[in-house]
Formats: sequence, C-alpha cells, structure tokens
Amino acid sequence: MNPKVTAHPRLARFVRRLKKDLSVILAACQYEENNGYVEGNVNRLKMIKRLMYGQANFELLRIRVLCRNPDPEY
Repeated sequence: MNPKVTAHPRLARFVRRLKKDLSVILAACQYEENNGYVEGNVNRLKMIKRLMYGQANFELLRIRVLCRNPDPEY
C-alpha cells in the first residue's frame, strides 16, 4: 500500500475494505440487473404497514397494497 495511504488509518481501512469487496464492486458496475424494484416495493409495504398500525386487519392491508401497485410487470 502507498505510504501516504497508510499514514491515514481511516483511509487505509477504507482501501482495505474496497480491496476485500472488489469482486462485488466490479459485478455491480458490470451488470445492469439490480434489486431496486424489489427494495422499492418492500419500502412501500413497510410504509403502508406503519400507517395502518392498529387500525385494521390483514384483509384491508392486502387491499391497500394491491390497489397501490397498479402496474406489476409479472
């Protein structure tokens, strides 16, 4: 490692972690696929659940989730 990098412990730790995860970083840059669509739906579902806490049962939650997702691609 470069002596200037090792002089700063936080920077050295950052570089070590980058080297450790290099294959994951390269794969993320190489492929276009990601799980953003799924994560967005999970986040939306959690928000709806928080808003409905203590108000209703599972059937109403199911209806609200299905009504707020008008364009499922599958």
